[in-house]
Amino acid sequence: MHGPFLDLNPASWDPYIAAASRRRYEQAWQVARTLDARVLVFHTCFIPRANYIEGWSERMAAFFNTFLEDKPASPLVVMENVYDPDPAPLAEVARHVRHPAFGLCLDLGHAHCYSAIPLAEWIRTFGSDLKHVHIHDNHGQNDEHLAPGHGTIPYDELLPLLPGSATRTLECSSAGEIPGACELLS
Repeated sequence: MHGPFLDLNPASWDPYIAAASRRRYEQAWQVARTLDARVLVFHTCFIPRANYIEGWSERMAAFFNTFLEDKPASPLVVMENVYDPDPAPLAEVARHVRHPAFGLCLDLGHAHCYSAIPLAEWIRTFGSDLKHVHIHDNHGQNDEHLAPGHGTIPYDELLPLLPGSATRTLECSSAGEIPGACELLS
């Protein structure tokens, strides 16, 4: 299940905005529990040049530690990259949130078009904290949500690097693309 993300900023310096974000996360968590969702995805909500990276990892870790302190180990809560240019701050958050229900979600398409860092490096940086993967393709300029193999992401090189335990979501724009995508990924 995907959580809300528009207008949210859990790492906000403003306590009212952080509290509003926490309320929306709590509501999403309750829905995920009701639906018996295995994974609940939240965006980092980091927007380069609009947010300060200084202290961001610490504030995000504090947010998730507080959010998860009374939660069981299910559903798994993962933080997904979107506009993030570098995997290191996300990995830093994961190092400081040591709840069994927390991990990272690597959206390969987002990393491919919003970061200059190679996708293999994102996978290595996330390491054992990589718990969920969003799979789609693009040409490195826009978030096109093409089927794997229809853009420039080297899936033949990347798939073997992904941890076998990480759950995956295929994000295609058209139902007609799914059979070919499944064939490529198998």
